[in-house]
Amino acid sequence: MKKSNRRSCSNVGNKFIEKPWDEGMDWAILLDIMNAHYKYLSSEFYVKITKNTFERIFGKESILSRDILKFENEAGDLIGFSGVSNISGTSSSWRLFIAILPEYYKTQLPQQVIEASILLSRNLKIEELTTYTEGPRAAPFNQAFKNLGIDPLLYLLQMHLTDFKDDYSSIIPQGVKIRNLKEIDDYRQFISVNNNAFQPVPGFQPTTIEKMKEIQDYRKKQREIEYLFTYESDDLIGFCIIEYDPKRVIGYIQSLAVHPKYQNRGIGRYLAIEAINIFKLKNCKRIELQAVTDNKNAVTLYQSLGFRSIEKMKIICYKISTSSKNAE
Repeated sequence: MKKSNRRSCSNVGNKFIEKPWDEGMDWAILLDIMNAHYKYLSSEFYVKITKNTFERIFGKESILSRDILKFENEAGDLIGFSGVSNISGTSSSWRLFIAILPEYYKTQLPQQVIEASILLSRNLKIEELTTYTEGPRAAPFNQAFKNLGIDPLLYLLQMHLTDFKDDYSSIIPQGVKIRNLKEIDDYRQFISVNNNAFQPVPGFQPTTIEKMKEIQDYRKKQREIEYLFTYESDDLIGFCIIEYDPKRVIGYIQSLAVHPKYQNRGIGRYLAIEAINIFKLKNCKRIELQAVTDNKNAVTLYQSLGFRSIEKMKIICYKISTSSKNAE
């Protein structure tokens, strides 16, 4: 078991302590800090992080470093933490999670947390990390990444639909049929459509059948999931994964993809409308999705269906190479 390391955060008069995962920690305090962090960033769009969600990120279901960085002020009060988590198990799936109390955003602490987290990951032989910032209040973190020479990988637009039309009718494209399933029945075809459709997205990593099964199994533990599949003959050519949160009565379009050979035929629009109609039957208050800002066709499609972007909730994705000189 690795010994704890103690270092000084001199610019803010704080110190951080790195401890092995199984040392006595008050996880309730960490959860409180995480909720304070995301509540400040998300304001009215904030959704409270529950104990179960926290445990899925940092508990037995994640392939965790078993190390976490805790940040204290001079009085010894816990003011923030960071950790790395990997649920799907691929080398490109390591996520960096950071949470600090909002009153410390305007200090040097955001940059010191990021620097320390990169060093921790490097020591754990993790070569690549992904992390996200959300909204304008995350500016200190975005500036910290800029100071370290880490550029954004891509921007995600948070979109939602609340003003439902009476009629979302759409004609199914000629020669195309649709099926609504609770499970993916042909992972080989599903992976082919997924990897070909998302290949142009910056930072996209092709996935495998095994990893996709793990991801879907994980998501099913969080929300109700349905799969809309479109076929030409017996070939899968597009899909839409929809999720439903019965407690919040909110629907989510988690993923929508059409194989490049079959794009520009109205298949994506048809899938989106089918998803909206399913959510209407469930009396959803709102439908949410994320779209890559550079994907103009997707953004235009969703806007034509009534989705509106939440500009102040724009999400920035960073991919960090721990071996890069910029991460020194």
